Amino acid sequence: MTKKEMIKLLSESINPNKICGVFLKYDYYYSYYFPLKVNNKFFLGAKEDDFILNGYSIRRIRDIAKVEIKNDKCLEINILEGNINNLYVPEINITNWKAIFTSLKNLGKNIIIEDESLVEDEGQFFYWQH
Repeated sequence: MTKKEMIKLLSESINPNKICGVFLKYDYYYSYYFPLKVNNKFFLGAKEDDFILNGYSIRRIRDIAKVEIKNDKCLEINILEGNINNLYVPEINITNWKAIFTSLKNLGKNIIIEDESLVEDEGQFFYWQH
């Protein structure tokens, strides 16, 4: 799948809110996300896990291997659970890393920063307390 195709699918999923299976190059399993913002370098999504919105992730587009729009029971259950209505788009500028971290700092929340691509099994994990 090309970068252009992935960006197009993620962009088309923002409004109306669709759930996407996102396959990362360094992970064996895909994750479900509701895409919130996307550009040529980054993707911001609300992570969905067993019909619960489980935080937000910012991923580099270059780390994504494949994207699939999931128009299946998972989306149907998320609609019935009200998750679509509870989607919130945080004020995070995803233009570049500096803008991302400045935006995160301005949120005034505790965040977890993890680089799963660095170490095959463990990743690298940081906790930023406001």
